[in-house]
Amino acid sequence: MEIRNCKFEYECPEKWESLVKTEQQNVRYCNICDKGVHFCKNEKEIFELIKDNKCIAIEVSDTPEMVMMGSMINI
Repeated sequence: MEIRNCKFEYECPEKWESLVKTEQQNVRYCNICDKGVHFCKNEKEIFELIKDNKCIAIEVSDTPEMVMMGSMINI
């Protein structure tokens, strides 16, 4: 997935696998920041969620360990 004109304002040190599962398959709960983290599958989802200032997770490689999480800003 290629992200253009955006960068992570905050990169979360937690792992997607360690977050609490919720009723929504693509949303997990972070006990550290007390927020839901939304797993984005494409750029459209990313931009919709950053408009609402939501925490997101994106896959940066084919392995589940390589998921980057945090809040993004549109630049």
